[in-house]
Amino acid sequence: MKATIPALAVAAISFLSCAAALPTAEGVSKRQEIPPCSNLPGFFLQQCCNVDETGYLNTNCRSPEEWFYNINDFSQRCAADEKQARCCSAPNLDLNSCVDPSFSPIGISRE
Repeated sequence: MKATIPALAVAAISFLSCAAALPTAEGVSKRQEIPPCSNLPGFFLQQCCNVDETGYLNTNCRSPEEWFYNINDFSQRCAADEKQARCCSAPNLDLNSCVDPSFSPIGISRE
């Protein structure tokens, strides 16, 4: 069976359309990032907190206005409010049970 010129043109356009829709390397890496606090069982809430000198007492915690997908952006946003990024278990309490977002059972790095 012979392919006609219009049929070949349609096939070529379809192929190019699919190739253009493939994810870029940047898009793939964004999806593979693990959001801060998502892999810490029980400590899943992103919070910006005042932290004492020991690093254990977290007070005046507030949720940031947006959800962050990497630790650096999350930490920088909290630092802008003179607070520290924390992953917390109990929302809307003055004294939360929280951990540093870089603490991770699978070892997320800040890079």
